Amino acid sequence: MKKVILMFALLACSLYAKSDLELAKEAFDKEDYQTAAQYFTKACEANSSEACWAIGSFHNSGQGVKKDHIKASNFLIKACELNSPNSCHSIAAMYYNPVGLKQDYSKAFTYFSKACTLGYGESCYVLGNMYVNGYGVKKNSAKAFEFYVKGCDKNIKLSCFMTGAAYAGGDGVKRNYQKAIEYYDKACDKKLAESCLAIADLYLGGDGVEEDHSKAFKYSKKACAYGLKEGCFMGEEILKINQAAADLAKEVEDSTFVIFLQTCENKNLDMACHFLAEAYEAGEGVEKDTQKAKYYYKKACDLGYKESCSK
Repeated sequence: MKKVILMFALLACSLYAKSDLELAKEAFDKEDYQTAAQYFTKACEANSSEACWAIGSFHNSGQGVKKDHIKASNFLIKACELNSPNSCHSIAAMYYNPVGLKQDYSKAFTYFSKACTLGYGESCYVLGNMYVNGYGVKKNSAKAFEFYVKGCDKNIKLSCFMTGAAYAGGDGVKRNYQKAIEYYDKACDKKLAESCLAIADLYLGGDGVEEDHSKAFKYSKKACAYGLKEGCFMGEEILKINQAAADLAKEVEDSTFVIFLQTCENKNLDMACHFLAEAYEAGEGVEKDTQKAKYYYKKACDLGYKESCSK
């Protein structure tokens, strides 16, 4: 009877014992990286893809272990073989932009392809670039387009932008300006200023779409708000030549200066603060004020805009 009780006690202990992966995560949360590394290694030996990716990342960064890119690559390759998409992307990136490994576009392509197949959107985007540039593969604009679409479907804004550009230029797909705007808009919604500006440019010139200065102003304003100076300049020019856009600007209390001010004060965007300082310094769109110019140059510098620091 005692043996039976002991057996059940041991079984209960085994059922409630924490796994090596759980122990690794606990140690990581406590910032005990050496202990975390030990348990991640054990869990990786038991074929935990998550643990293999973690210990591979540790060896890449030198966190909890001595930095060793070769060991890192071995762990990441194992994790990739266990179908860890971020591990496939990581090892591909190590071959693409060499970190401790010899550059090998062919291997990079293989691992990016697997990561993309496993749903890692950024890998799909890079594959599109590889087909555009002929890195490790023969240049193929149609294949590039295919992978850009996949990346966009995984919410990679640069992939959406490149898909829009492909439709606008007829690269790898039949030219379709409405589709171009559709994909540019997806990237614009993700705050990619260049994509907002691309839409503004299409509406401003009437390239494949009906010319619409109000829409052009709307998207140039977005580009400006996201920190692209060209968007601010385009918006200003549209206001000068088109009353409808000017009325729209007045309706929403918009102007280049107001956009700078709102974006700097509300979003702490370094570039917006720098442009605001330039406006005060030159008296463009606002009364010239040297003290305010100094204030916003300093704020832009403090936010990391290096050009402002020399002002």
